[in-house]
Amino acid sequence: MTMSNTLEPLQETFDATIASEQRVEPRDWMPDGYRKSLIRQIAQHAHSEIIGMQPEGNWLTRAPSLRRKAILMAKVQD
Repeated sequence: MTMSNTLEPLQETFDATIASEQRVEPRDWMPDGYRKSLIRQIAQHAHSEIIGMQPEGNWLTRAPSLRRKAILMAKVQD
């Protein structure tokens, strides 16, 4: 049995999962290119979350009241 023959059922199952718009879990089998793309997207999202907070992050500890801290935290979380 060749490598491509062993992957065909896995690929068919994966394609059916995608076609039926079901969730693909991290431990599920998926093609290498698909997994690589997902990891890149997750990394970009994490990077934007971290970088997006940096400018306001310094101001959280300097806010003069709890109300203003809450406002800044809401802005950072957006």
